[in-house]
Amino acid sequence: MSIDTPTTITNITELTAAPSLVSTAREPLPLVDPAKAAKLRAIIQARADTEREAARLRAENEQLRTAPVPADDPRMRHIWVAAALVAEQEEYCGQYDAIIDTVGGPSRQDLRDAGDLDRSFRVRTHITLEVWLEINAYSEDDAIRRVDSLYLADVREHLESHSLDDADLESWDAREAEADD
Repeated sequence: MSIDTPTTITNITELTAAPSLVSTAREPLPLVDPAKAAKLRAIIQARADTEREAARLRAENEQLRTAPVPADDPRMRHIWVAAALVAEQEEYCGQYDAIIDTVGGPSRQDLRDAGDLDRSFRVRTHITLEVWLEINAYSEDDAIRRVDSLYLADVREHLESHSLDDADLESWDAREAEADD
């Protein structure tokens, strides 16, 4: 084996090794970037966790969908309210009460006390009151004539001095009703 040396070098200390091909080549790049690989592993783990949670929720949903619900469960209240309203409208109160005694659930009175059965109405009512009005006149007949000829505003003015405690309620008659929304 022979060593090739340039002809101009005469001193052995000036001789250097030829550059290696390996040292001049760059370090090979990794096939996968470690940061990207960590992110991909996190995504895969999150997906697996999500799939497990979705399976758990599907099983819970199926159980809730098919599990028996007790009669006093709050989710059943709207059904009891509807049934009680129909019972009262169609005069099935005895049947409703018998069902409640058998299977449980809120009574009509419980629903009424909670405000679920009744709602507010405005009722136009004709009421007849008897009151004594103070009228200045020269005779009893004149006083009666003067009251009979009063305008509505005058009657209201005379009534302002009276309270319902002063009035004798003679009769009342409901004429119509409308929901008070």
